[in-house]
Amino acid sequence: MRDFERQSNLNIKNFTPLILFDGTCALCNGWVEKIYKWDREKRFFFAVLQSESVKNILKHCSFDSGSVILVDDNNSILDKSEAVLEIVRLLGFPYSAIRMFCVLPKKWRDGVYDFIAENRIRWFGERKKCFLPKPEDRHRFIN
Repeated sequence: MRDFERQSNLNIKNFTPLILFDGTCALCNGWVEKIYKWDREKRFFFAVLQSESVKNILKHCSFDSGSVILVDDNNSILDKSEAVLEIVRLLGFPYSAIRMFCVLPKKWRDGVYDFIAENRIRWFGERKKCFLPKPEDRHRFIN
């Protein structure tokens, strides 16, 4: 975990937990659509890695920008398997049951994550259209 606010010089307390994802990846977009649907408390915010504001933030941070990234309520940065496991924890049951994979070493979990990430475009393709949230939820998607 790293401190996002300190590294990016940005106050994002009002926008956490924040999920940063690849906006061109069909798998990533599908995952975000599911999180959006399952997030009954409407607690998550979303931003694509390709947006100018996120690019400006990422150049101040040292982590793999090719993965899903979660900035939590403490401004800590989680990526890869840690981000996925924290997201499902925050979604609650039944999704949080996936957290049973926490018992596996991080190196193994991230190895599986990296394998899927490296092949995601080949397996799932690219997204040509953006997901449009309901008008009352558009504030949860940050440019």
